[in-house]
Amino acid sequence: MTTVLHRDQIAVALWQVRHTLTKLAVDFSGNQTTVTFGSILFACPQLIDLSYITSENLQLHLGDLTTIKKPCAIRQLHVKSKLSRSEDIRPILQRCPHLRYLAIEGCPHAVLDSVFEQCPALEVVGYHAATSTRLPSLTCDECARKSTGLRILHISACVDPNHIVPIIHKYGRSLENLLLYLSKPTLNDANNNTLAAAGGTIPHHHHHQQQQQITMHQLRNFACSFESHTQDVIVDNLIRSSPGLRTVSLIMPNSVRIHH
Repeated sequence: MTTVLHRDQIAVALWQVRHTLTKLAVDFSGNQTTVTFGSILFACPQLIDLSYITSENLQLHLGDLTTIKKPCAIRQLHVKSKLSRSEDIRPILQRCPHLRYLAIEGCPHAVLDSVFEQCPALEVVGYHAATSTRLPSLTCDECARKSTGLRILHISACVDPNHIVPIIHKYGRSLENLLLYLSKPTLNDANNNTLAAAGGTIPHHHHHQQQQQITMHQLRNFACSFESHTQDVIVDNLIRSSPGLRTVSLIMPNSVRIHH
């Protein structure tokens, strides 16, 4: 935009190109003029690629999503907003079940649970600051073909391993590029089995439990930053279970190690 437009003007313009518009990027940060998610999805049924940036809470920009009766055609989505509840993005994901690419910035990491529950066809996922600038966009052919499973996962914000390990387990057969930033894991009776399956650090009285090995035959690139050495066993297990690795980069407390 080179001038300030009223939201109704934008809505009318989108409606006029609804049959041809396939890619849209809107940045409302620092601008009072906003068009909601609901308005965009309703007005642009052919939209495949959407980037939506706002400096406010995402909940304020959802709009009326009840008008969206059919699954949207969107395959690539980038959302940047202030901290919001993970539930706020669920209505969007429910209407975009065919997503292949998703970059989220500013939302709490609990949103990842909703992401993989609502969008089973995802191939590229990035979480937190500037993820969209480092994630490779999908080609038209990649968006059109059948999903091959999650191939690229970039977690650029500090996240508890208990939120990530189940995702790695689920998509271990298809992951090719993995970037993690792990916090110190929180341990309790409910998640001890999760960390045990990852080869994580668990209390001694749980060591007798059978540990499942993560097999990641397609993984080629692995980078991991972590806050403390309590995650050493988790990372070591991931590396040992990935025979096709080409590059490994580990950033640990007070030191850096890079393996090729």
